[in-house]
Amino acid sequence: MAHQNTLPSNGLDDPKSLAAEIKAARDPFNFNSVRLFQQIFDKECQENSRHLTFNAAVSLLTKHDFKYYGDGKYPLSHYLREVVGSRTTVSFPNFVQAISMSISKPIPLGYKEGFEDMDLDHNGKLDAKEVFNMMKKISDSCYSWADVEDFLASTDMDHDGKMDYAEMLKAFYFSQS
Repeated sequence: MAHQNTLPSNGLDDPKSLAAEIKAARDPFNFNSVRLFQQIFDKECQENSRHLTFNAAVSLLTKHDFKYYGDGKYPLSHYLREVVGSRTTVSFPNFVQAISMSISKPIPLGYKEGFEDMDLDHNGKLDAKEVFNMMKKISDSCYSWADVEDFLASTDMDHDGKMDYAEMLKAFYFSQS
């Protein structure tokens, strides 16, 4: 049976359990890994926020042993600064992008950039209208509202009626790897 890489909410508070889950999430790096990292990220976010300050994100990455990228000589904080530019906050797509670089399994930047471009209200989730716009952008096919609803239903793993970054990666990236 495949390892799920998801924890009950109290599992995030048990350092030994969390460390074991993070170790397991590094290989294979998949949708369940991203979902675990999303739980860790969300736990650190302030209420009603989907972002961490740059320093809080670096601290969280370091705490969970994501310190370097490339050949292990370059601090991951430098890569994260490159990704977020002058912004003072880090979104979850930026955070998981840094993790993917740290474990040498980089998610192509186009996924993160595309998701952030489509997330017009910057809430970290794509609603039906944003998904409809995405479908129009990536395909020449004509899509109906029913197509959008079917697509959302097939990708919406947490049944909130929206597509978050992990769900988008599952639909478009991990399905091909």
